[in-house]
Amino acid sequence: MINLLEIKKNSTGEYHPITVNKYRVDYKKNWGSQQRNLNGSTRGTLIGLQANVVATSEYLTQTKVEELVGLLNQSYFLVKFYDTVSNTVKEANYTASDVSAELVRLRNKEYRAISFTLTAVDMWVS
Repeated sequence: MINLLEIKKNSTGEYHPITVNKYRVDYKKNWGSQQRNLNGSTRGTLIGLQANVVATSEYLTQTKVEELVGLLNQSYFLVKFYDTVSNTVKEANYTASDVSAELVRLRNKEYRAISFTLTAVDMWVS
């Protein structure tokens, strides 16, 4: 079985598989020397692509929330992710969007699913 997503914990150097209910990879184009002419047309040079991962976890327990939020709150970290276009597993440096953990039931310490975006720090040329 392929793990769609694994995040490396910097302090231990170990990868942690993340169980997700929703998963997609967004490919962001990065343009250099982009200019608009007097006719309104835009031209530029495509300098690379970034694969940003958008995911939603499953419903979580207190322990799983602590683990996931701890991983996502690192400033930068390595991620292994399944590239939906190339059908391969890739590894790259990422940072995460802001994360919030919503408590559903205090008695059971059950949390809603956490949605997050992993933004690529580096880009690669296609």
